[in-house]
Amino acid sequence: MTLAHIERQAAVGPGCPPAPNGPPPLAVRPRLLLLVAGWSIYLLGGPGFVTSGGSALGLLGFALWAAAVSRPGPRAKLVEYLTASVFLGLQLTWIGYVFWPTLPYVFLGAGAYGLLGGVLLRKLHRLMPLGLAAGLGWIGAETLRAVVPPPFGMGWLRAGHYFHTLPDWLGSARVFGVVGLGFCGVAAAGALAELWLARRGVMQPRWGRKGPALALLPLVLAPLVARLVPAPRTEAGPRVLLVQPGFEQKRKQAAVNSNELFEEQVRLTAEALADLDPQPELVCWGETMLGVWLVDPDLRRLVAEAAAAGNDTPLEVAPWHGLGEEPLWRWLELFDRIGDDRVEFGLYGRTLSDRTAFLSGAERFVAHEGKLRRQNAIALWNPGGKLAGVSVKQHLAPGGETMLGAERFQLVRDVIYDLAGYVPDFLAGERTSVLPLDTAEGDRWRIAASACFDNAFVDVYLDPVAREPVDFHVIVSNEAWFQRSQEYDQMIAFSRCAAVMSGRTLVRATNGGVSAAYDPSGAELARLVVDGEDRMVRGALLVEVPVPAAGEGVPPIANHFRALRLGACLLAFLLAGIGAFAKRYSAGDKG
Repeated sequence: MTLAHIERQAAVGPGCPPAPNGPPPLAVRPRLLLLVAGWSIYLLGGPGFVTSGGSALGLLGFALWAAAVSRPGPRAKLVEYLTASVFLGLQLTWIGYVFWPTLPYVFLGAGAYGLLGGVLLRKLHRLMPLGLAAGLGWIGAETLRAVVPPPFGMGWLRAGHYFHTLPDWLGSARVFGVVGLGFCGVAAAGALAELWLARRGVMQPRWGRKGPALALLPLVLAPLVARLVPAPRTEAGPRVLLVQPGFEQKRKQAAVNSNELFEEQVRLTAEALADLDPQPELVCWGETMLGVWLVDPDLRRLVAEAAAAGNDTPLEVAPWHGLGEEPLWRWLELFDRIGDDRVEFGLYGRTLSDRTAFLSGAERFVAHEGKLRRQNAIALWNPGGKLAGVSVKQHLAPGGETMLGAERFQLVRDVIYDLAGYVPDFLAGERTSVLPLDTAEGDRWRIAASACFDNAFVDVYLDPVAREPVDFHVIVSNEAWFQRSQEYDQMIAFSRCAAVMSGRTLVRATNGGVSAAYDPSGAELARLVVDGEDRMVRGALLVEVPVPAAGEGVPPIANHFRALRLGACLLAFLLAGIGAFAKRYSAGDKG
């Protein structure tokens, strides 16, 4: 009996007879140990756990994952599901700060996609080396999770984001995006697993030595791809002042209808501007920090026409809006007057010069399908205080901005109102708008404006640059919900990747998160740090924003990211189906 044979039998464990063909079964205990170790490495390597930036070394956890899920065994799927539920769910524990009853669902849902990745790997492994099967299987499941809308999916932290601190590899995202980066990392980890299992005599590499080599090749070539497709050249753009008041979430919600927070932000803005000469071209506040309700022009016109015809309530108004029995047109007039007063007299009459534009998050009322609805908007006022345009948040945070229809039930409304102080029934925007910033010097800068949860979705940043000229992105965010959790650092990973993939500078203006800016190469231009702290702090940050040089285009990924992620999913599932078919009809594999 050889040493390899003894190791092989020990790995199988009691009650697991060796398979007649293919890798031997793996007992429950060693499977559990491998998966707990692998998922722990992956979790702790993520942004915000051991270090704020995380490490791509966390992807080595997929080597242990691949070594475990590539082998059959008793209760394999149960163990894989439970371990994935725990560790992938731990990446998302910040959701509990928004609405804790959703956490069990988050953990269970995360486990389903983790299990799917293993199922795909096993079927793909019948056709290809373990490294390629691991990369394609995991990316297929992960990408599906990212494109399926809540409550059945969620686009959040993915394997490719682990490269956000490695510019030599991150630059390749200009060609194959976060999807491709994730494949590089997981496939390389799978190749290491295949070499390890072969060394132990558990399985022989498919395609011999070529298999692991092919799986490692994309990771090796990624820096070359980054050099062949460099970031767009830039030139000097506008000077942007980011104002971060650092309000705690409870205080922000409690004071939403008062002038208290507005006045504090005005004073903070004035303090920052007093030290600047010349004045910046743009001042940015965070998500919904203006503290007023904007009124959509179409809504204003519809209500005015109805009022002229004697109809004071032309739309269904939900009781939780708190508008009472007053005619709707009176409320809209009041909202317009408050908003105009805050911008014209509260800001431009006291703090901002007529050479500075202003951008802030604010709620907006619109008419939609016969109902009065709210949106999470980003508005830009050009120098002097004239409204230049409005963009609307596309992706709503489950529990924080939408209950996915559950708000129709009184019990749900009562529970969420007691926890959050409002009913989350916002209406998502159809696309990210590009807002024109016209300076006093006659320059025009085009800003793609987004908000908070949008940060995790690449379509928000790639669609605008593929559709029309964009000079830079501005994200207005709140993030005071999350109390210094890993969510802050995960958002930074998303921001770096979005800047690289879109080829445009990305600026983050937050209430209590990390206010910072990243250029098209992913390099950090500036970050607000006060007394050594970079989150939940009070202060302001001036950023000189690089914009694309004349004639510069957009990275290739901007025009084909949808085709790439669709292709990744289809290829994974198609080849997995072929693998399942091959097993069924192969005389040499009857297990």
